[in-house]
Amino acid sequence: MSRILIADDDEQICTVVSRLLGPDGHLVTAVHCGAEAIAALRSSSYDLLLLDLVMPRKGGIETIMEIRGEVPQLPIIVMSGQVRFEEESISRLVQHYGAIASLAKPFSSDELRSAVTAALA
Repeated sequence: MSRILIADDDEQICTVVSRLLGPDGHLVTAVHCGAEAIAALRSSSYDLLLLDLVMPRKGGIETIMEIRGEVPQLPIIVMSGQVRFEEESISRLVQHYGAIASLAKPFSSDELRSAVTAALA
């Protein structure tokens, strides 16, 4: 069983991701901003972080930069629905900030499961 932390200010995304990944044997914890994600990572260990790029208080990029200083080995998948990138821009963003993959919202259940499986492999 993998422990997955999702940080997204959209409650529906958190619910959908939890419902999709729970039956696959993952324990999913949801928080709603970058500050809450950092606090969760300080109090418990996780195998993967699914992180929205655009959130109030502390956004995804700031959160990644702080997490990399504390938990450099944690796989991170970035997600975004408000910010659209061309494929090449996504690749640069992922590499530059240390995320291993990205998902554009809305994403399919197959895209989510595939990204999670690859990240945990």
